[in-house]
Parts: sequence; structure tokens; C-alpha cells
Amino acid sequence: MRKIGIVAAIVTVLSIIIGTAGVASAATRYHTWAHGVSVRSGDELHWADCDNSPSVANCSKVQKVINPDWGVVPTCQKAGQVVGGNPNWLRVEIYYPGSSGLSTVGWMASYYIDYPKNVLPIPWC
Repeated sequence: MRKIGIVAAIVTVLSIIIGTAGVASAATRYHTWAHGVSVRSGDELHWADCDNSPSVANCSKVQKVINPDWGVVPTCQKAGQVVGGNPNWLRVEIYYPGSSGLSTVGWMASYYIDYPKNVLPIPWC
């Protein structure tokens, strides 16, 4: 009976390690490689269009313009308007430089994130 419990514990630990390998934590901050990147939302009439299909047209309200020293925490990603060859957009929380407090939530093109791949290790929306 004891051997079964130990084996079950080992299997559980291994499945957690293997299952989360390569997945960023929810609090992982990323930075842009460009200056003047827009974080957007839909206006009062088009907020659902923005959430369903992020694009410059559907997310016409610029919430904030960010620079490389601002941290963004992507909560999820989804396909939208292709920007710079990258079709993915990120739902992000923005943090002001030197501050740990949340400032803004919105959508931004994944193209501008300083990351080597088009798909980040975060969930799809």
C-alpha cells in the first residue's frame, strides 16, 4: 500500500512538471521592442467586436501608448489583424515603470512583444 502511495506521488509531481514546462506564469512580464505601441480597446459601441476579433479598426480606442521600459502581463492571446506578419493579439495588463500597481487593461498586437516567437507561452482566449 505504501509503495502505491509513493508511486502516485511521483507520478503527480512528474505530471505537474511536464504539464507546465514552457508555460509562463500568469504574472510574467514582457516588454515591447518598439516605442509608441498602442494598447487598445473597443469604444462604447464596439467593445464586443474588439474582444472577438482584435484589430486597429475594431479596437479603435487607444487606452495607453507604451514603451520598452513598461511591463505588460499578457493574460491570453487570440488571432486578429495581422501586424508585421504576426496574426496574434494579446490581452494585456500594463504596469507603469517603477510601479507594481495595475494601470490599464487592453489589447495589443503580439508583433511588438520582445519574444522570439509569434505565439507566447500563455493561454488562448
